[in-house]
Amino acid sequence: MSAPIALTPPQTLFIGERCAGLLAVVATSVLLVLTRARPQLIRRVLRALHRSSRDADLHRTERAFDVVTTVSLRCASGHGCLRRSLAIVILCRVWGMRATWRVGFRSPPPQSHAWVEADGRPVCEVVDPRISYHPMITL
Repeated sequence: MSAPIALTPPQTLFIGERCAGLLAVVATSVLLVLTRARPQLIRRVLRALHRSSRDADLHRTERAFDVVTTVSLRCASGHGCLRRSLAIVILCRVWGMRATWRVGFRSPPPQSHAWVEADGRPVCEVVDPRISYHPMITL
């Protein structure tokens, strides 16, 4: 039996935002397939994307979250943290900004979580993941 998941409500998007969001979600899927979701390879790609870009502010990163979760049900689900966080980082880069991507782990039981930060704060997280997850990868 599965548990119900509350999705974030869809936002009204401009056509440019919708296209950029779809591009980011497709690029994320391609990235995960090509790297086989290996953290070292994802880190290399994200480092290359982060060159010569300015830091993203909290407002624009929250908007990127809204765009990504509106165009993709997979990213909006509670189990899509890796896909969602990568799509947000890629969308911010499309907009010329660099958001901080983090992956953390905790145990017992062993669990991992990926999230995005801007201005030193987690973006659109219900509970601050830095409290329960030890960040292992930060870009």
